[in-house]
Amino acid sequence: MMGTIRLLFVAALVLLSLVACTSTPSRQWASARDALTIAQDTVLELRKVDAISDADLVAADRLVQPARKALAVAETQLPEGGKTFDEWMAVVRATLVKIAEMEQDRLASAGEPQP
Repeated sequence: MMGTIRLLFVAALVLLSLVACTSTPSRQWASARDALTIAQDTVLELRKVDAISDADLVAADRLVQPARKALAVAETQLPEGGKTFDEWMAVVRATLVKIAEMEQDRLASAGEPQP
């Protein structure tokens, strides 16, 4: 189970890297949405197997919910994108980085190999 969860986490990191590299605002938005969903699902799976605490789950949710709202605002700027779109997408990217850092810290403190 932990191997699957770790693979989901790595997939979220890969999608995170694609968020900034995709060619159109619509693709950036879709990649960010997918990365956030994978990150959120990974956090939920980690909680199911007691790899993280309830407090960790709440902390992650405090990051995810504003990012979902940022995605909703960014979506209103599609398909053209623009400055407002870029600003809200930066919020989403920063959130994904914070979630990845939380997982790296968890792995390091548990003495597990990091992806």
